[in-house]
This record gives sequence, structure tokens and C-alpha cells, in this order.
Amino acid sequence: MEALKVIVVAVMAGFAVSALVIIFMALYRNLNKLGRGKRVLIIRFLCILLSLLIFVSLATYTKTDYIKKGIMGFSLGESVANRCGVTGAFISHILFVLFGTSAYIIPIV
Repeated sequence: MEALKVIVVAVMAGFAVSALVIIFMALYRNLNKLGRGKRVLIIRFLCILLSLLIFVSLATYTKTDYIKKGIMGFSLGESVANRCGVTGAFISHILFVLFGTSAYIIPIV
């Protein structure tokens, strides 16, 4: 049963990555049609949104948001207290595992 969960999560992750690639390709094509000033403005806005998502997910991270099982020590089936939901809990967990408390520097950069 655990192997089936891993396979399902891997397939879902593959679909998510494929969808993101398609979205970014469409954005790239449409951004090329805009002027340079508008492109820079949109890219800056998206970077600010991404940094806010990362900061809020790191700020509301609790160690009870994950259980040490599943892929990378994170169980996606549990309810989380993170303000950004499961996505924020996953992002903050991965960043804290990789960088520790210095992960707070990432949204600033």
C-alpha cells in the first residue's frame, strides 16, 4: 500500500511539473510580445509573490506539520497548520532540511 502511495505521488508530481512547464512556456511566449519595461515589471511582480509565499510558509512552519514517512520524510495526507497549506508546509520543510534557519535569507535574496 505504501508503494502505491509513492507511485501516485510521483505521478501527480509529474503532472504538476508538466503543467508548470506548459504554463511557463505560454507565459514566455506572451512576455516576448510585450515591451521590455512591461516584461521586467511582470517578472519583478512574480518574484515578489514567490518570495512572499516562501516567507509566509517559513514564518508559519511548525514541526508538527509533517510526519517522518513518505517521500523526503513528508506525508502529504496530513492536515497542516501552515498558512500556505500543504504547499507551504512542504516548501518550508524542504528549505529547513536543506538550509536550516538560514532559509529565511532565501525570500530576501
